[in-house]
Amino acid sequence: MPKEQLMCRYVSSLIGYPYDLIWKGDHTGVKSRAQVNEEVQEELERRMNSDVTVRNALEYLDIHEILDRAATHLDVEAKIEELKAAGIDPKLGVVDYLEIMVLPPGKEFEAASKETRDRIGEMSNQLTNVFKRQLIAGWILTQANDEGTKNSSPGLTAARDSRKKNDPISIWCSLGGSEAQISEGIFNFRCAKNRDGDKFKLKIRGDGATQTFYDFD
Repeated sequence: MPKEQLMCRYVSSLIGYPYDLIWKGDHTGVKSRAQVNEEVQEELERRMNSDVTVRNALEYLDIHEILDRAATHLDVEAKIEELKAAGIDPKLGVVDYLEIMVLPPGKEFEAASKETRDRIGEMSNQLTNVFKRQLIAGWILTQANDEGTKNSSPGLTAARDSRKKNDPISIWCSLGGSEAQISEGIFNFRCAKNRDGDKFKLKIRGDGATQTFYDFD
């Protein structure tokens, strides 16, 4: 995830200010971008002065290795090679999560870039090739839609719909719920091994507006 977007999520979670306002501004036009920025800065300063947890969270945050853009599979491989050159022998690579990655520019990926499902399928294949070349295990996580249905299936759609039928995505995750659940701050978190493996589900509570989640009970 690009550095700016990650920081917007982080700040939203820390101070309870709506993430969409910080990241995209007020689409209603009631608050200008300057007003939003001023409110966020004031609340950050107030919380830093009164809450040692928030102060430490910001003072010790280290994001120097985060990119200014969405990552590609080439960035993942470069990081692995950088670690190996430093004498570190990684055993496992975890990509969390696939949809926010991009394909490198170039004719090699032009066809796959036209549709989301083909882009996701191509990225999963390229990442698996990286892990094979580097001789490490790889977990590729993807998010998908959860419409809150009673179907026992995890309801995972995005990557499975790819035309690349052998997408090697390892773990599927979804977070969502029915409108009634979400209005009460209840979300279903589901995980499944690709394709028909064991499924895991639990309910959590949260506030999507401020990127904050906690135990259901």
